[in-house]
Amino acid sequence: TAMRPLLSSRLGPARRPSSSLQRRLARGLCSGVDTAPVLVERRGKVAVLRLNRPASLNAMTAEMGDAFAEAVGQLSADTDEVGTVVVTGAGTAFSAGGDMSFLHARG
Repeated sequence: TAMRPLLSSRLGPARRPSSSLQRRLARGLCSGVDTAPVLVERRGKVAVLRLNRPASLNAMTAEMGDAFAEAVGQLSADTDEVGTVVVTGAGTAFSAGGDMSFLHARG
C-alpha cells in the first residue's frame, strides 16, 4: 500500500512493496509517486509519518516542518485510535537535517 498524503483517510489492509519497487519509489522513478512533504499511513493503532523528500535525503524545509507539525497535531488529538507513531524517511536516509538552500534563502 502506498503512503497517503497528509490528510488522507483510513487505509485498507497494507502490504509491503517489493524491494525493487521500494528502490524505484525512493528514486522517484515510478509514476504516481506522491509529492506531499510528509506522508501518513495508519495500520491499526500504529501511525507511520514518512518524511518525503528522498532526492534531498529528506532535508527539512518550512513546508515539511509545517506538514509534520500538522500531522503530529492530528495524531495527538486521535489518542483513541493511535497508540504508536513511527517517524521515518523515504529513500535511503531518515533526514539530512535542515535544507541548507532553504536556510540560506531565509537569511
